[in-house]
Amino acid sequence: MKKMYLPENVKYIISALNSKGYRADAVGGCVRDFLLGKTPFDYDITTNATPDEMKRVFSDEHLIETGIKHGTLTLILNGEPYEITTYRLDGEYSDNRRPDSVYFTRELAEDLARRDFTVNAMCYNDDEGYTDLFSGMSDLKACVIRAVGDAELRFSEDALRIMRAIRFASVLNFEIDKNTATAVHKLKGLLKNVSYERICIEWRKLVGGVNAYKIISEYEDVVLEIIPELLCICLPEEKRFSAASGDIRELSLFAMADRHNASKLFASAMDRMKSDGAHKKIGISVLENIDKKIENSIDIKLLLMKLGESATQKLLALKVLLGEAESYVIEELNHILENGEPYRLSELKINGNDIKRLGISGEAVGKILEKLLIKVICGEVINEREELLAAVTKGD
Repeated sequence: MKKMYLPENVKYIISALNSKGYRADAVGGCVRDFLLGKTPFDYDITTNATPDEMKRVFSDEHLIETGIKHGTLTLILNGEPYEITTYRLDGEYSDNRRPDSVYFTRELAEDLARRDFTVNAMCYNDDEGYTDLFSGMSDLKACVIRAVGDAELRFSEDALRIMRAIRFASVLNFEIDKNTATAVHKLKGLLKNVSYERICIEWRKLVGGVNAYKIISEYEDVVLEIIPELLCICLPEEKRFSAASGDIRELSLFAMADRHNASKLFASAMDRMKSDGAHKKIGISVLENIDKKIENSIDIKLLLMKLGESATQKLLALKVLLGEAESYVIEELNHILENGEPYRLSELKINGNDIKRLGISGEAVGKILEKLLIKVICGEVINEREELLAAVTKGD
């Protein structure tokens, strides 16, 4: 087994703890991702040093007591944060989310045993190599998500793990172990105890995963548990679904569940899940205009005029996903944008002041400019100053 690459800062942290007689390892997702051939996003470190002992080891460094009650300190090195956590045992989980209390331990095995999935329960340091007490490497090779120990216990402790299980399966293109899958279905109701902000984060990652089509199909009951507005799960053709981005896949679920009310249901779901405002606003615009006919470049430019670039791109992508438009509409949109073809009032060669000089005032100014832009888009008037002024004078 090849050695795991550790950044210099991580090596420094492990070495500093080792020099004072403590063990430390990189743990969790960074080990999993390295073994999958991916570059880890960040590195968490686990150690048998207590928080007070860590503070003495790094007394000359910038330490932040981010979660000291749970044994976690954040060390800032060269502007980068590194979380270091003491081996621990968790107490009761009365809220199905966080332990009521934690107990520090010197035993690495006890710390790894409390973790969620086998593929996240491995650790590594250069001296000891890989520590894999729960066959995480075998599950990585078999592409399986399996709970550490009793799956029902793991999910009862922290219900967010239910979402994490299906998210990992989607993003990593893994299967979920039979016993773990049974527990996911059985305990999905515990998700009511998890904040919707956290659920939303997991959902957005899940729906964008390479295996999303299969996971959403197999875990329809879980998806409806967190997004009851969908009413039912109706999936479009798999090839088109898999080719689309996560945002477009999400919109397609609402469009196919209840096309007539899709925008209202989407708005309700995003409000409840506390999604960001931009995501909600664009999604509503797209679903409100889903029945627009798109047959040529004029239709696309009229959409750009009404919705703007981002919403138009998503609407066209959604129409392609639903099989209501061919992929050439995306190419046509890109052609329009690359060529700078006008679709905004600001791109007209005249403005409101020009209209006012003709003796027109009030709301009529904006209406005339909008009418001129539509004529330019439709090819009825050339976007040149004199041509536009002449069109206004004629009353076209």
